[in-house]
Amino acid sequence: MAVGSSESCIRMWSLQGEKLKARSLDSDNQVVEDDGLAMRKLIGHTAPVYSMSYDPIYGSAQKPSTLLSGSGDGTVRLWSLDTYTNLVAYRGHNRDPVWDVEWGPMGVYFASASRDRTAKLWSSDRVTPLRMYTGHLSDVNVSLTQYSSIGLMIVCPLPSQLFVFSHGIAR
Repeated sequence: MAVGSSESCIRMWSLQGEKLKARSLDSDNQVVEDDGLAMRKLIGHTAPVYSMSYDPIYGSAQKPSTLLSGSGDGTVRLWSLDTYTNLVAYRGHNRDPVWDVEWGPMGVYFASASRDRTAKLWSSDRVTPLRMYTGHLSDVNVSLTQYSSIGLMIVCPLPSQLFVFSHGIAR
């Protein structure tokens, strides 16, 4: 379980009561695990953490390997759940808070939404957004869905509007 906090960090616990073990490489480049901790703290954001999304690659068959987080510092961060470290900081919403992040169903693309009135589509292997979706009159939330006939669909619901954007994917 992960919880974002107003203290600019993410706290993680195992729901099974297991210790969370971090992996690293030793001086011989061999993978080693520490003894584990009951709670892990992910530190990197400089403002409150508002949203998180686990990668969907393995579904519920295995524990996820990465976590996305969106923060009031305007960044989306990608975290390793093997090492409990920050891998990438995605900057694309200036200093406006990122209210919402969500992985696409295949674990490659993700969407972010911000107070800057934009939704953005990202690929985890690039630090700049692939697409920016504008036209919103206020803050944005986002949902990212895969439809085989049209590719990715980004849905931005608002009280009096519903924006739907599709992004075809090259096959």
